[in-house]
Amino acid sequence: MQWADNFLAYFRKIRFIFLFFFLLLSIGLIPLLTEWGFGYVSEILQMLLGFFLLASLISIAGQRLISVLLVILSLVVILKLLYLALHFNVMLPSSQGVQVFFCLMTTVLILRFVMQAKRVDNDVVFAALSVYLLFGLIFGFIYFMVEGVSPGSLVHNVTSASLEGEIRLSQTVYFSFVTLATLGYGDIIPANDIIRSLAITQTMIGQVYLVVLVARLVTLYGGSYKQ
Repeated sequence: MQWADNFLAYFRKIRFIFLFFFLLLSIGLIPLLTEWGFGYVSEILQMLLGFFLLASLISIAGQRLISVLLVILSLVVILKLLYLALHFNVMLPSSQGVQVFFCLMTTVLILRFVMQAKRVDNDVVFAALSVYLLFGLIFGFIYFMVEGVSPGSLVHNVTSASLEGEIRLSQTVYFSFVTLATLGYGDIIPANDIIRSLAITQTMIGQVYLVVLVARLVTLYGGSYKQ
């Protein structure tokens, strides 16, 4: 159908713009929703994010890979719905683990799209920005999983009290972006070697990514300008 082709063509132009702003919205809303007692809404936002990530890969990934990602995303949704409906606590870390794997796969595919681009346009710029935000979210999920497996891995420096028993995803996402941006507020600090190693890895990935990204985009822009 003509209208479907037109819609698909239009969506391809704005997919990463839409993804970037949805990521910003999710990052801003997850802490507020958790604080206000609407934690289940943050779980729904995470499921929606998965669908938007999958939609953004149209024409980037092959049909077989899209099918695999769809199966993985379906598993994430099922596990999260079981957790929300039946309050099976074991479903939460399971869903987070599968979700991290899904987000890693989609992030790598988007990053590949950025690095293989031949010229700079809005699609490439917002795809690159989305990858940076996804880094922060993915490590936030990982920190949350580590804290769930090993309570007390994160410590609140102000009161010197462990966050054990009350750690929330919003806190690990906050810690992740503070680490990624090298802000170093120090209100939440890593208390074991696993978190420390992850924090070092995240910081290095974030800094190297920014350097490589700027160099790549400047090179592409210079090539586009000459043409």
